[in-house]
Amino acid sequence: MRSILVTSAGSGVGQAVFDAIQCSPHTYRLLVLNSHALTPLFKYADVACLSPKTAEKEAFESGLRSLVSREKPALILAGRDEEIGVLATIQAEMVAMGSQVPMSDPELMAACTDKYLTWKQLGHALPVLETASTQKETQRLIQHCGFPVLLKPRYGFGSRGVLIAHTSALVDAFLAEVQEPYVVQPYLFRSIQTLEEALWPELSGQIVIGAKGDILGVFASRVCIAQGLTTRLECLAASSSFAQDLGKMAQTMATMGFRGSYNLQGIETQEKGFQLIEINGRCTGLTGVRAQMGFNEVDMLYDSFVEGETPSLAGGDCKIAVMQTRFELL
Repeated sequence: MRSILVTSAGSGVGQAVFDAIQCSPHTYRLLVLNSHALTPLFKYADVACLSPKTAEKEAFESGLRSLVSREKPALILAGRDEEIGVLATIQAEMVAMGSQVPMSDPELMAACTDKYLTWKQLGHALPVLETASTQKETQRLIQHCGFPVLLKPRYGFGSRGVLIAHTSALVDAFLAEVQEPYVVQPYLFRSIQTLEEALWPELSGQIVIGAKGDILGVFASRVCIAQGLTTRLECLAASSSFAQDLGKMAQTMATMGFRGSYNLQGIETQEKGFQLIEINGRCTGLTGVRAQMGFNEVDMLYDSFVEGETPSLAGGDCKIAVMQTRFELL
């Protein structure tokens, strides 16, 4: 029987991982951690543990070590961005205890949780949208790109706290009041050729890179997002420009040393083609939906990092999910 530990199991990612293993032909022993007792997965997990909050770093790590030492899960997946840095830092220790952590070194993983570092560290290799953090950088970005601009939390997720600004006065006033680090990005105008394309505002891709740097799977899709939640998703064919771009970005990231599962979100523009808005270094709230469509990244990660195998999906043209399947939240 396979065994897997999911941190912050009460998150949308935790539920999605649970949904994915329900779609798997394999049987999983599920271990979960969560800082709140009222998570639904506590009812379904084989082992459920109430943990300190991730912000209580020393206590959280101590509890994690104790659970891993006792239960010995073969694979550990992060349920939230907050755990990514912790797991990346103690990855070697977890591996020595017999638990694989499918991710890269702390520096690369930091570029997946910090939008400014995404631009600064990965912008030379990937089509990352220009991002400003300091006042000087913001002024230069506005001079170069013009208005409107997007203001968003540097460490945010789910469209939380995002503002569209049309004047320098609004940018200055907003940044003077916020209580957390923010970044500024150009507002992208999409390339729209048909009415059908207008109904799908964003592109989202999931790539899975194996323990040896092999590309296990690439899932290209277009999505509609409302208040941070994906309401519609449709797979894109392997011949689509985004699927081709995603495959190239996956190869670039593998060469840079990335390992594990990554979500890439962006927009197709008329002038520059695909522009990458952000990278999430983990499974997502749609991991279960993708598994139902035949793209089970949890199985891929387990096969590669634990079993040392290359999943069947990685063969030939199957690296790109080609199912014309649609998901819609009514």
